[in-house]
Amino acid sequence: ANLSTVVNIRHNGIALALAQEYWDRYNIAAEWKVKDPATRQPTKKNPICARTGADALPAQFADFTIENLMETGGIVLACALAFRDCVDRVAKADGLSMEEADKKTRAMLIPGVILQPSGIFSAVLAQENGCRYVHVA
Repeated sequence: ANLSTVVNIRHNGIALALAQEYWDRYNIAAEWKVKDPATRQPTKKNPICARTGADALPAQFADFTIENLMETGGIVLACALAFRDCVDRVAKADGLSMEEADKKTRAMLIPGVILQPSGIFSAVLAQENGCRYVHVA
């Protein structure tokens, strides 16, 4: 009851903070060679994003989504510096200005994810507020 989880998405993991719409439109899973956590087969899906219907994750994985983490009190921070790479991808693919692409990409951010100026800064701030850093490679 006295603990909560804070996830800090940085660098190469930044696309995990974006909804399936981003993954579908910009072919992220193919580029990263993402595999479904249940089947270990190639997938086009964000592996930590909630799914419904035929695409729903099996029961043993259903609780391990970014949305479920936030619904149960977890906090998800994301590096705005890394996010610029996503914005750049949208700008190039859709022929948009960086300002337009930023607006479009922010609309695809999973609701509840909090952009921070830098992933390093958010880690330091979290630690200053009592969090303990656990590096997951």
